[in-house]
Amino acid sequence: MKTFTFEQVQQIQDFQFLTDSLGYFLDTKGQLYKFYGSSVTLVQTPPDFKVSHFHFIDESHGAVIGNGGVLQKEAINASLLDMGLLAIMALLLMLGSRLHKTKQKPLALAAFAIALSLAGVSCSNSWQAYKTADPDSGYVTVITSNQLASSSGFHSYLANKGQTSFIAMTANEGKSWTTHKVPTNFYLTALTAVGKNYVVGTFANEHTSKERPYHGDGNIYFFGNDSSYSASLGKNTALGSPFSINVQRGVKGFTYAPGDSLLYVFGSETEPQFPKDEISTTPGNIYRIPTSLQPEYKIIDVPDSLVVQSLSVSMSGDLWVTLDDRRKRVNKGYISFVSVGRKSMLRFKDGSWTGVEFGGISSFKQVEFIPDTNVGYALAETGTLFRTVNDGEDWEQTGLTDIRKIRCGKNVITLLKGTNQLILQAL
Repeated sequence: MKTFTFEQVQQIQDFQFLTDSLGYFLDTKGQLYKFYGSSVTLVQTPPDFKVSHFHFIDESHGAVIGNGGVLQKEAINASLLDMGLLAIMALLLMLGSRLHKTKQKPLALAAFAIALSLAGVSCSNSWQAYKTADPDSGYVTVITSNQLASSSGFHSYLANKGQTSFIAMTANEGKSWTTHKVPTNFYLTALTAVGKNYVVGTFANEHTSKERPYHGDGNIYFFGNDSSYSASLGKNTALGSPFSINVQRGVKGFTYAPGDSLLYVFGSETEPQFPKDEISTTPGNIYRIPTSLQPEYKIIDVPDSLVVQSLSVSMSGDLWVTLDDRRKRVNKGYISFVSVGRKSMLRFKDGSWTGVEFGGISSFKQVEFIPDTNVGYALAETGTLFRTVNDGEDWEQTGLTDIRKIRCGKNVITLLKGTNQLILQAL
């Protein structure tokens, strides 16, 4: 076991080991550092935004993401948000009526025709052909339509007006950065890499107030044109309009399973959309995408939950998740949350979900399995770390406490202990 203490840093938010003694970490102020042993170097990042997440492919190549700008101060009426197509149809009908009264019949007929066309599109059920129930589980829906979009329109949430989103990439350990806007004003909430492509996840707004209501919408954006895994990304050259998938649920994180060529996107449930489609009508907090980015996709529903906070896959093929400790409640058009008192851990085995408790513990922050092994770790809400060596059939305490975060790599587990201590332990 190796322990690294960084007394000059007040509180570490996230970290990544690239070797057994070298890596990067981010503090809660949004400052990025490179460490080698216990020596630390501040990495200057672009001033346009506060860094919220980072990921390095190797020591030289990495990316940071975050939001900038200033949110507007005016209150937003939740009932007016995301009217979208309904608003356009209403405006066209009003325009058609006025034009008809002023005897401009050709223009009036055109407005009515467009409104009726939009109504026809919105009422169409053709999308139902692209979703089928998985025969192995009632919690899984198979999506057969291609969801990869080759151009990204700006995805906006009215309550986030004034906010901007950025990604910056480096090829020289952060000595210089190339910065690009992400075409959304959503919060950037997740970052990973598949091959040499960076994958960015977004969440419209995971908090709630009357001024800025909760909104469980999100996208994933792809930056890079490495076609090793997805031939489609070979054409992904317009960094201002990256390829994307509209997952229509807020993203909290990614779990990349290279052995299975799968990317798991986890986060919130979807919300009602208009017009309906095969994605918005499918319940589920987990979106399973092949690394080819082509169908078929799977959406997996976790029962009685709002947000999946962590996800890992054991060697047995079971999914393990930890959940948020709150449920959504809608009252007079406004969303609030009710605490359930614990962050549950669940296991998805043989098509069914089962709650997991042990050692008198029923609330967990995180669960992670070391790839290609039967070894996994569960982090209790208390900071106590548990370990399994048989794919989660049995768990025991490790003796480590005050743990705040787990990261698993090839034959190694790395931990954040307390506020500024990193631990690396090989199997």
